[in-house]
Amino acid sequence: MDVIIEKSKPSGKIKSPKSKSQMHRLLIASSLCDGVSTISGIERNDDVEATVGCLKKFNADISTDYERGIITVRGFNPMQRGKCEVFCNESGSTLRFLIPIAALSPNECIFDGKERLLERSMAIYDELGLIKRNDKKIYVTKTLSPANYIIKGDISSQFITGLLFALPILPGNSTIKVKKPFESRSYVDMTIDVMEKFGVKIVEAEEDFFFIKGGQKYIGADTKVEGDMSGIAFFEALNTMYGDVEVSEVPDNSLQGDKVLYDCFEKIKNGTPTLSVANCPDLAPILMALASFFNGCVLTDTKRLKDKECDRGVAMKEELEKVGGKVYLEENSITVKKAVLKAPVENIESHNDHRIVMAMAVLLTFVGGKIKQAEAINKSMPNFFSKLEALKVKLLYEFNK
Repeated sequence: MDVIIEKSKPSGKIKSPKSKSQMHRLLIASSLCDGVSTISGIERNDDVEATVGCLKKFNADISTDYERGIITVRGFNPMQRGKCEVFCNESGSTLRFLIPIAALSPNECIFDGKERLLERSMAIYDELGLIKRNDKKIYVTKTLSPANYIIKGDISSQFITGLLFALPILPGNSTIKVKKPFESRSYVDMTIDVMEKFGVKIVEAEEDFFFIKGGQKYIGADTKVEGDMSGIAFFEALNTMYGDVEVSEVPDNSLQGDKVLYDCFEKIKNGTPTLSVANCPDLAPILMALASFFNGCVLTDTKRLKDKECDRGVAMKEELEKVGGKVYLEENSITVKKAVLKAPVENIESHNDHRIVMAMAVLLTFVGGKIKQAEAINKSMPNFFSKLEALKVKLLYEFNK
């Protein structure tokens, strides 16, 4: 699907998209319970569907009602998981969260996914000897044991989340020491918060050192998904530029690291700031787009952008240059210069990355243009373009044959 975006002034009211990060965590925690849980405020996307599909293969009983926004989950015993093969599509969260849970059982588990997913780093699990891999599959080869784990904090917090979910179920105690720098710490805080909703406690005995008591049990609970700050960012960016957009159901006191969007946007609008994305890497594409519209910026701690759905720094540089942007890439920083934006002569490419599509769509509301293979939004926000249309943005869809 290609989408042509006409120059428009966005205005109107929309509801915030729901947090994909929290949905993953609520689904996993509820699947580890001995009992039934209900999650409300659910929205369908490809990543959530991948997690649901994998948990079903693990033997969780999951009933989805996306029309009402409700999922009901009856949990399974991860120690008794049978032999299975699961498909994670393109969801790094699904893959990294579920490997330690799969490793609670001695029975074989094979993880499959789209090619780009299997190219992404599994460094922590490689080092722990939990997996073996080739170009097409990842095999869980070792049963997880209670231990004192030392984990690098600058690769991905998803590895830490995966271990935190699994270790409390084991009979013995464990610890996790996270080596500095501890990036995306807020995502680990979100994990711990979700686990507590289901009766499992993690104790931070000292800074970045977690004590995990063994023999704990997840207890069924009814929960609700909060709004997604990283998704809200695209619509608030329209406001920051020139729109008149009201987003409702924005969470108060959220643990999401992307809540810094308001401060970052204000700094970009009023200056040429230097901003770290160590704890909010998903904001990088929209920050680059917004900086091109205003006075530029420097993003630091950007090396992890290479290990996303695409190399996001390179992708955004290529696409921003099509609309007149000027971007300079370094190993761990990105400089965006103030630009005179124009309608692109070439089509905007999606790079099969939902955040590239949405960031560039925001700019195209100002200059107009076409985005190729825009269905990449399905990964996190299938209704993104519907929300733009609700804000009076003029769109034309071209469906590929």
